Amino acid sequence: MTRVLLIRHGETSWNREQRWQGHADIPLSDEGMEQAQRLARHLSSPAERFGNGDAIRAVYSSDLRRASQTAEVLARALGLESCLDRGWREIDVGRWTGYRRDEIRARFGDEWRRIAAGADLPRGGGETFAAFSSRVIAALEHLRRAHGRETVAVVTHGGVIRAALAHVVGVPWSRLREIARIENTGISELRFEGAGWIVEGRNDVAHLTVSP
Repeated sequence: MTRVLLIRHGETSWNREQRWQGHADIPLSDEGMEQAQRLARHLSSPAERFGNGDAIRAVYSSDLRRASQTAEVLARALGLESCLDRGWREIDVGRWTGYRRDEIRARFGDEWRRIAAGADLPRGGGETFAAFSSRVIAALEHLRRAHGRETVAVVTHGGVIRAALAHVVGVPWSRLREIARIENTGISELRFEGAGWIVEGRNDVAHLTVSP
């Protein structure tokens, strides 16, 4: 049985400003670093074990700084090294990068409306959701093959986690709104047994409410 903890990176200044980040290499804010440290304390606790009685055996990360910085804090606390993998990057939103939702709708109105109506266009000239989802699924399946019967952590992005959850529960991209938003350092847990993946938990942020 393979368990994968999908963890969203800590907060960035663009998160606070509600700007679409995509492949932009934005670092953690001070708050984001504090979130990463709380996450690391939680997941490195001796009491933190999973359904197979195992501790985290490997830490993977998107190569974008907001994820890799979060992963470095976690890996250090676990006595591991993080492994960077571009497959876990956020969706590429091309020329939408750096804009807020209302600004995208105003500047790229036709494109926005066509996507809202169901056309899977490259977001801002970046990636289609189909290509993005295929990339995420391939990265997930790589972990299943490489880490049978182990628990691994992946520090990645909100869109990636929602795409993975949509894949597991069979929700098409056109209904992605049914997959709730993932908070910074929120933990979602997948388990592979038998013929497929199962969602064990979504967006656990209890560690952010615990006193240091």
